[in-house]
Amino acid sequence: MVEYNCTSCQNKLVIPDDRIGENVRCSQCGQVNTVPDPYYHYTANSPSANTSIKPKRQWIIGGLLALFLGGCLLYVFVQRDTWEDDNFSTIMQMKSEAQTFAANGEAEQALGVYEDIFRLVGQRQITGTTFKTVIDETRNRYDDLLNEYEKVLCTSYISLTEEADRLVSSGNFSEGIKKYKEVMQYEKVRTPKNKKLVSLLRNVSAGLARAAKLTRAKEREERSRAISDLSGVILDECNLCSDRATHILLSQLITAKDYAGIAHLALSEKVVTLSAGTRAKIIEQGIFTTKVRVTSGPHAGRYGVVWNYTIR
Repeated sequence: MVEYNCTSCQNKLVIPDDRIGENVRCSQCGQVNTVPDPYYHYTANSPSANTSIKPKRQWIIGGLLALFLGGCLLYVFVQRDTWEDDNFSTIMQMKSEAQTFAANGEAEQALGVYEDIFRLVGQRQITGTTFKTVIDETRNRYDDLLNEYEKVLCTSYISLTEEADRLVSSGNFSEGIKKYKEVMQYEKVRTPKNKKLVSLLRNVSAGLARAAKLTRAKEREERSRAISDLSGVILDECNLCSDRATHILLSQLITAKDYAGIAHLALSEKVVTLSAGTRAKIIEQGIFTTKVRVTSGPHAGRYGVVWNYTIR
C-alpha cells in the first residue's frame, strides 16, 4: 500500500500499489492527486508530484560502474608491459658494442650483434618513443653496414669463384667443390641483400651442382674401369672383330670358305688377328662371344668381339 498526504487538505490517503501513477480524488476535499512512486522523493512544492531526483537504484548502478572502471585502471597499471623498461639498457649496451666493432673494422662481429638485437626485439610492437627511435636508428646502421660489407665480400667471392671454376675445368672436382661451398657458406649466416652478391651466389650454386654431377660421372667411370681391370684375361690366338655383326659375318665367310671375303674384311681393319698370350679386359660377356678391350701387344687399346672359347 502507498501512503501519502493530499496536496490540498493534507488528508492521509492509503492507495494500493497497483495504482501508482494514477490520478486519485481525495475523499475529503475532492482534490485530484497522482499516486506517487514510493521509490522516488518528491515535495508538494514541486511543479508536479512526479518530479524527483535520481533514484536510489541509479546510485547503486553508478557505484558499481565506478568500481568496475577503477578495477580496470588498477589492472592496466599492475599488468602493464614492462618489457621495454626491462630491456632498454641491455639493448643500448649491445648497440654500443656493435658500433665499437664497426669502428674497429670488424664488420662481421658488428652485424652479428645487431642481429642479436633484432632477435631480442622479435615481432614486438615498440610503444615507447625513445625506444622506437633507438630501434629505427639501429636498423639504419645495420642496413648501411651490411651494404658496405657485402660489396667487399662480393669482390672476394668473385676471385674465389673464378679459382673454383678453374679447378673444375682442370678435372680437380673435389677442390673446386670446396671453393664453391666456401662461398655458399654466407647464405647459412644471413640472407644476402646486395644484388650483385645474390647473382653471384646463384651462379655459384649452379657451378656447384655442375661440379657434383661431373664428380658422380667420374666416380662411375672409375668404378667401371676398376671392374674391367679385375676382369683381365689372356687370349689364345684368335680374330678380333670390331663388333658382333662383323663377327657373325666372319663366321659365315669361314663356314663358306669365302677367302676373298675374309681378305676384304681384314683389309677394312674390321678384323685383326691377335697372337696367343694377348692380354685383354672383359667389357661385356655373352653366351657365345665376349666384348673385350685389348691391353697388350700391337693392338692394345682396341675394342672388339672374340669367341668365348679363345679366353683362357
